Amino acid sequence: MIDKIIRLITESKHDTGGVKFLAQEMGIKYSTLYSLYSGKNSNPTIDTVGKICDYYNITFSDLSDEAAAPHHFDSLHPEIVRLSQHEGVDVFIKNNHLIDSLPKSSQLIFEKFTPPLKNKNHYICLTETGEIVLRKAIEEDNKFLFISSNRIIHKNDYPIMQLKNVKI
Repeated sequence: MIDKIIRLITESKHDTGGVKFLAQEMGIKYSTLYSLYSGKNSNPTIDTVGKICDYYNITFSDLSDEAAAPHHFDSLHPEIVRLSQHEGVDVFIKNNHLIDSLPKSSQLIFEKFTPPLKNKNHYICLTETGEIVLRKAIEEDNKFLFISSNRIIHKNDYPIMQLKNVKI
């Protein structure tokens, strides 16, 4: 939270005439705002944070350092394509026999795909026709093949997310 407050102050102090004038505009004591800006105070009061939020027209959650909430699905869903384009977004998918060797009720946790492919890892892929599918990457002769659960080889699938973890 403090890093975001410091960034906001840094970005706007030149436009407003400095930290002192910015503090006046916010209705905060100069010493309070300057101690936040300089890093001497890393624990502002709720009242101070509220005034900063009011000034910038943002919410407390906009300043929060918490990661984005995970996205849960019962099956492969078209929304996953959009989510796969963002760093730090975890997608939870109920297994439901996507990976036969795991319990049906387990949660598969995927993250954005980052090369290289890993042998025997699972990936959410886009097919040439735009379908969203789960594939396992298998390395043969220094090349990777994507295999579906029914052991069919798929050559033109494009990985968008990779299996990060499993909750059983």
